[in-house]
Amino acid sequence: MIKLSETTNATWRTDIGNIIIRYSGKSENDLPIESINANILKDDSSIGTANIDRDGSTGISLRKGLTTEERVSIVTSLIQDTDSIFNPKTTE
Repeated sequence: MIKLSETTNATWRTDIGNIIIRYSGKSENDLPIESINANILKDDSSIGTANIDRDGSTGISLRKGLTTEERVSIVTSLIQDTDSIFNPKTTE
């Protein structure tokens, strides 16, 4: 028998006060993750989603009712968090 491929699923979480961002991504055959999906929750209710690709393509959907400060915090976190997922720091 020959193994043809192996998929690894990974998840991350960021808390911003009462807002939670849950990220998920997968890689095949130890290749880097190419795309990350995010679910955004506030007080355990869905308030949005995001899809971010390694090449910078980004789609963010946020529900109405969020303050400007909350929206800025979410978008900033999405960009910073996914950058650290796509480009993990290595210690030498």
